[in-house]
Amino acid sequence: MRCAASLVGRRSGSLLLLGVMLAGCTRLASRDDAFVTVAETTTARLHQTLAWPRAPTASDAPVALAGGTLTRAQALRIALRDNPDLQARCEALGIALAEYRAAGQLSNPVVGWMTRVPDGAPHGLNVEFEILASLLEVLQRPARVRAQSLAVDEAVTTLSAAILNFAAEVDLTHFTLQAALHKAALLAALATTAHRTATAAATLQRAGGLDRLSMLNQALLAVTADANVRKAGLAIVTARNRYARVLGHLDSPSLPLPASTLPSLPATPSQPEFPASLALQQRLDLAAERQALAARAAHYQLTLDWRWWSTLQLGLSAERSSDGQFVSGPRFEIALPLFDHKTPELERAAAELRQAQQQLAGRVLDIQNEALLAAATVRQRFELARHYREHALPLQRALETTVHAQAQLGIVSRVELLTSQRAATHATLAYIDALRDYWLAEASLRRSLGGGDTAGLVIWDER
Repeated sequence: MRCAASLVGRRSGSLLLLGVMLAGCTRLASRDDAFVTVAETTTARLHQTLAWPRAPTASDAPVALAGGTLTRAQALRIALRDNPDLQARCEALGIALAEYRAAGQLSNPVVGWMTRVPDGAPHGLNVEFEILASLLEVLQRPARVRAQSLAVDEAVTTLSAAILNFAAEVDLTHFTLQAALHKAALLAALATTAHRTATAAATLQRAGGLDRLSMLNQALLAVTADANVRKAGLAIVTARNRYARVLGHLDSPSLPLPASTLPSLPATPSQPEFPASLALQQRLDLAAERQALAARAAHYQLTLDWRWWSTLQLGLSAERSSDGQFVSGPRFEIALPLFDHKTPELERAAAELRQAQQQLAGRVLDIQNEALLAAATVRQRFELARHYREHALPLQRALETTVHAQAQLGIVSRVELLTSQRAATHATLAYIDALRDYWLAEASLRRSLGGGDTAGLVIWDER
């Protein structure tokens, strides 16, 4: 069973809530139970991801890779289903489950069988046998199982966090490719305008209405526009390749692409009131590190509780002597803790526990600062994009309209008209860059907040 594919279902036209929540790691019935838990942990958050920046529609149903246009929801489903890196991450949970079951198993008892030939005796052979099992393993089993169940909890949470991070990565690649396609179309239009301007300038220069230097400048701008179109093509190739890799497929002509227009700027950006606190509550990778610390503490306690015991065996021993008598009885073996008190093991476990505690404290600081920076970046990116939308673009359109009116009256030349059109396209390109950076910042913010509950966030529909 492919764990990421198990998350791809149909609930409200998107993901299906799978099964029931795992009752407890100590009562795991099968490998699928753990994956159901992963699905339940991530489904609601993936629904929230799909609903941003708009609610999913019927067109968001899963599709095959056969060309066409992909929505974010469709891209996420394909990536969850087909990306091999994510499938490999799933196997870490299988390893943890195997180790959990190994912690509950006991070693096979050891049976010894020996015969001795009596010295000079006319009777049969001496026969001895014994069967011994480690009593220490039996006594330690509950503590080992508890410690390993914490490791399973960590693996479940780690996989859930990996899926949510992966969803954010799909968003980042989706918006990056959208922006590359959007810019390429604008740069192609800009190149067309630049060539028209260069042609008009050459005509005007031959008629004596324009000096040679101005004509050459227009020709250079046309050549530069062609170079920018080629650069945009390279950016699309790079973004396509990364997009295909995230989807788990080769980049090919049949690869469906996102719409070539970015979502428009919303009325307001996401505004978490307390981003640092929200991240600490919702980040599953932080929860996994806390579970790992609890598992390490359980192993340390196990080492501390049993530091005096290294060998403790209980079994049965029997012997038949050469005269035919059969004698049997219990056998008990214990290692006397005279020299080895497991002091090095205990000191190492304590040092590793303290190290993990300090690493967790540093991780908490990193997550808080990351959330604060992501929230601030969203606000700044939004203000920059809004500045272009509300100030630069209107002014540029007004300038273009004025120049067009003057050109119709013969006040300005056609070269000046085309130049104003080119300037308007440049302003639009700057706005597209700002809009792309804003959506990437939004995706990064959601990843820094764990992709979870949007309490304290302002959510919008695409306009």
